[in-house]
Amino acid sequence: MDVRPGNADAAAATVTGSGAGRRGGPIMQATVGDRLVVRGHNVGEHDRIGEIIEIGASDGTPPYTVRWDEDGHVGLVFPGPDATVRPAAVPAAARHRRPRRGGRP
Repeated sequence: MDVRPGNADAAAATVTGSGAGRRGGPIMQATVGDRLVVRGHNVGEHDRIGEIIEIGASDGTPPYTVRWDEDGHVGLVFPGPDATVRPAAVPAAARHRRPRRGGRP
């Protein structure tokens, strides 16, 4: 996997899965709009972050088509154990929506 320096802090990333299910680790799953964070491998190398724009399987497992934030490059990615998924942000309107009363949907 091509890992070039990025410009974002992945410390706040919410991990939804990493590793490969074949080796007993959790299975990575994502939805379109989630962010893929790939950790830098060397000292001084930043994490690389991109938006998942297409999912390779109906169950949300890799491979993913990702548009990288740094340069806009789009590529097919088979994430390794150094990658995590950060869920897409919840729209502000959805956060402040009140549930309906009276049992109606």
